[in-house]
Amino acid sequence: MKRPARREKGNRGKDFCGFVCPACNFRLRLSDPHVSEAIVELFNRGVQMTSLECTECGYEQQYGQEDLQMFLPGGKQAPLKGRLSTRGTA
Repeated sequence: MKRPARREKGNRGKDFCGFVCPACNFRLRLSDPHVSEAIVELFNRGVQMTSLECTECGYEQQYGQEDLQMFLPGGKQAPLKGRLSTRGTA
């Protein structure tokens, strides 16, 4: 018999994707409210680019849908673009 899937506590379930700061390689994660707002702008509001300031180093960068990364175990990452549905939503 299968065990029920455990739910992630807090925002840990939202740490799987986000943007990577080009200046310091800090991961700007979906669990961060200002990052999640920027991702919503890209997908639901149809904007081409969104501007975010890195919370670690303060570098401001323009990000688009193609910059969204999936964070994998072991510190690896992969572009999320290939994993989007045909409707263009994550």
